[in-house]
Amino acid sequence: MKDHLNINFDLIEKMTKIKKNYIEGNVDVETTRKLIRETFKDKKITPAEFAYSEQKIKDLGFDDATVHDKMNDVLDLFDEIIEREDSSLPEGHPIKKLI
Repeated sequence: MKDHLNINFDLIEKMTKIKKNYIEGNVDVETTRKLIRETFKDKKITPAEFAYSEQKIKDLGFDDATVHDKMNDVLDLFDEIIEREDSSLPEGHPIKKLI
C-alpha cells in the first residue's frame, strides 16, 4: 500500500518517534512542541502522512484505547504543521477530520 501513497516516509518516521515518546510519557507537552518545531521547521505534513504515522503507532503495539485517549492532545501538538487541503473525501472520513 505504501508504494501507492505520495507521502514523505522520512517525515513519518520522525513524527512517529515524537508521537511515541509523548504517548509513553517520556516528554511533556512543551518539550514535544519544541521538538516538533525544530524537527519540522519550514515543513508541513499532510493529513495522509499524519494518519499513516498513527497507523505506525498502532503497529508498535499501542492499543486503540491508548491511542484514542491521547489523539486529541497529539492533534493539538501537530496542528500548526498539518497542511489543510481541499478533499473530495466523504464527510466523516477519518482523514477528512484532519483537514
